[in-house]
Amino acid sequence: MTIQHPCHGLSRAERNAFEAIAINLKPKCSARTIQRLMERGLIAKQEKSMHFSDGLPPLVVDDFYVPLPVHLQWCEWGAERYG
Repeated sequence: MTIQHPCHGLSRAERNAFEAIAINLKPKCSARTIQRLMERGLIAKQEKSMHFSDGLPPLVVDDFYVPLPVHLQWCEWGAERYG
């Protein structure tokens, strides 16, 4: 049985962005690439608050992650391919 990469059929930029997010790196891509991955359910967005001791409100930034079922598929694809 051959497991397909979760980004099968997508562009190289989309695949590279997905894989960066899957290993907890910041992707170097366009907002459109991120949007396409989110539309396909391959990544999800969460807000993170960063608190500093300067008395100002927290800084809120967008962060992305790969949902667990998609991450498992990616891991299975890698295990099958690189075993």
